[in-house]
Amino acid sequence: DLLRAFNSRTCDLVLHAQARKATGLKTISAKHLALSSRSLDVIIIIIPLLRARFQKCLSHRQQVLLQQFDSVLSNYREHRSLILNKLVSMMEDVISRNLQKWEAKVPTPSKAFQSINSNLWKLHEALAPVLSADQLELVFNNIQLAFRTHFLQNLKRQNLSPGGPQHGIVSAELSFLVEHLNSLEGLSDLGEPLLDLWSR
Repeated sequence: DLLRAFNSRTCDLVLHAQARKATGLKTISAKHLALSSRSLDVIIIIIPLLRARFQKCLSHRQQVLLQQFDSVLSNYREHRSLILNKLVSMMEDVISRNLQKWEAKVPTPSKAFQSINSNLWKLHEALAPVLSADQLELVFNNIQLAFRTHFLQNLKRQNLSPGGPQHGIVSAELSFLVEHLNSLEGLSDLGEPLLDLWSR
C-alpha cells in the first residue's frame, strides 16, 4: 500500500500538476518531471529486491502475494513512461508552434529555428544532469522524430521540394539545427538523420 500510495501521489502532484495548487508553483517544469522519473527509478530498482526477500519468507500458499509486487512494478514503469512521453510532448508543442509560423525565406536561421534550437538546449540543460543516459537518448530521439513529422508537414504546406527556389534556404535551416543538435553532450549525431529530409 505504501508503494502504491507513493506512486499515486507522485503522479497526481507532478504528472497531473496538482503541485501547482498544493505548493504555489507557477508551472511543472521539465526538471520537475525528470526528478519525478528518477525517484520512480529508485523504487523500480528496490521492488524486485523486496520481492525476492519476501519470496524467501512466504510459505508456498502465500506466494500468490508476490503478484502484488509485479503489479506495482508494472504501474511504476507505466508511470515513468508517461513522464518521459510528457517531456517529448512538451517539446513537440514548441516545435509545432514554431514551424506553423515558419516560412522558407531569408534571413537564416529564422526566428522559428532559433527558437526551436534554444528550447532544445534548455531542455537538454534541465534533463542531462538528472535522467539516465538511456532515458535522455530516448527522449531526444523521440523529439527528433516529432520534428521530422512536423517539418515534413510544413514542407508540404508550403509546396517545398528539393531543387526548388528555396532549396538553399531550407538546407541552411536544417544545417543550423543539425549542427547544434550534434553538439548536445551525450547525444552524438542526434541531428544527422534530419539531413536526409531535404535530399529525397
